[in-house]
Amino acid sequence: MVNNKKKGSFFTPEKLSRYICGNLLANIGRHHGKLNVLEPSVGHGSFVKALNGISEEGNLDIHVDAYDNDIEFIDHCQASLFSNISTSFLCTDFIDVEESSKKYDIVVGNPPYVSYKILDHDCSSRCRDYFEKKGVESKNFRNLWTFFVLKSINCLSDEGSLHLIVPKELLYVNHAGWLRSLLIKTFQQINLHIFDHFQFDGIEQDVVVIECYKSSSNKGFFVCENETNLTGKPRLQQKIIDQGISNKWSQISVSEDDLAFLHKTIDMLPLISDCCVAVAGIVTAANKFFILDKEKINSFGENNISRPIIQKSSCIQGDVVLDKTAFQKIEGNGVSCHLLCDFNMPDPPPLIAKHLKEGELMGLTNRYKMKKRTPWYKIPVIWESPAFFFKRIHEIPKLILNEANVLVTDTAYRVTPLEGVDMQSVIYSFYNSLTLVFCELRGRSYGGGVLELTPNEFKGIPIPYQRIDNEAFARFRKKFTTMSFDELLAHQDKEILTKLGLLQPEIENIQGIRKSLITKRLKGN
Repeated sequence: MVNNKKKGSFFTPEKLSRYICGNLLANIGRHHGKLNVLEPSVGHGSFVKALNGISEEGNLDIHVDAYDNDIEFIDHCQASLFSNISTSFLCTDFIDVEESSKKYDIVVGNPPYVSYKILDHDCSSRCRDYFEKKGVESKNFRNLWTFFVLKSINCLSDEGSLHLIVPKELLYVNHAGWLRSLLIKTFQQINLHIFDHFQFDGIEQDVVVIECYKSSSNKGFFVCENETNLTGKPRLQQKIIDQGISNKWSQISVSEDDLAFLHKTIDMLPLISDCCVAVAGIVTAANKFFILDKEKINSFGENNISRPIIQKSSCIQGDVVLDKTAFQKIEGNGVSCHLLCDFNMPDPPPLIAKHLKEGELMGLTNRYKMKKRTPWYKIPVIWESPAFFFKRIHEIPKLILNEANVLVTDTAYRVTPLEGVDMQSVIYSFYNSLTLVFCELRGRSYGGGVLELTPNEFKGIPIPYQRIDNEAFARFRKKFTTMSFDELLAHQDKEILTKLGLLQPEIENIQGIRKSLITKRLKGN
């Protein structure tokens, strides 16, 4: 059997299901008599097989109710031999399963990962209705796995426990904040297992395992990081979630003492939102069609039909300023960096009209955003900002002074200083270890170690704003272009953080926290 991305079916490797069920076995001493287990998305039966194994080891009386909406999976499971447990395999979508008086001691499984955007309307509507029924705003339904977690919680007995594989985004995305809060409110003990490599072959989807106990003598939030071999007893460490820092669980990589120190340090600092307005860049809805290289623009034989635009952060390396010379170099390298937007819209010149006709033949007019435009090729909200910030970060965040007056796509946020705020000073003040630590804590991490900040997350970053003059900014820029980034930060920290009253050992601690967070992110932890 193979994974089916469209159905969200990423079958659990046996080693991982044995690891989860082995931990489950070590924690079910509180149960007596028969254990009623629910597997809401059984797939090829990896968890049922693992439960059959632990039942034999622990001499347990286990009954499993297992659901799936694919008859092939149910037939496969029914044809398998599970001699140590009793089972009921039911070809029913978990969405359609009626909640009854029967409650389960354990819910275990790997819920399907399917975006609401590709679910059929009926399925999506029923999930949203269930959210509302359970007191959760329907707008929070973004992926099928969140429905499975919510419904699984409501299927548990008063002393039941939840053992699920979920996307790592649970830890940090804003739209899962409601679920993080619900888990902390519902369960006395939460164990979080974080892995140092991908668990599923062929996909770059980071996952974590959550073990949640409604009743426990060992109350609190515990984390097991860097799991590699999936053998032996997990090494759990208790962590504190500091709501003053963030409600995200990404902060678990920082010690309790360090979190308290960080919280105290930023207490009186302004935020980016106190200094700037940040809004999304331009949405063309078809970058390859509208954003062209200089040669293609010249081929239309018209003047003043395009405007300079930057699509990717990789275009700007080792500088905090994009000036006209730098843009000309980008342009000279054949990069597509001209937005076709300033021609006569009602009556386009012949060669541009031909280009637009090609777009129609490509089906661009059928795209959602094109249908809302009149004409379909008129791109809205085209304006430049004094600076821009690329929302996705590899190692170094890029807040860039826009001296070349270029446009940016929605890969970046357009940044405009508030009245009385100097943009050069904001950029200078942004580059320090404390501010960059909070980029790590408040952002979200993707496969490959990429960090992303939403507009609100970016605006919520603390910044020790210090006003500087043009000469000081020029010196800062020279350091940025000639030093390694760590050397630059050491200089910046000395100039900026010491003015906050921080001592050198405290600054070094902040620098260490930043390096640790980046290392964990880039390694996929």
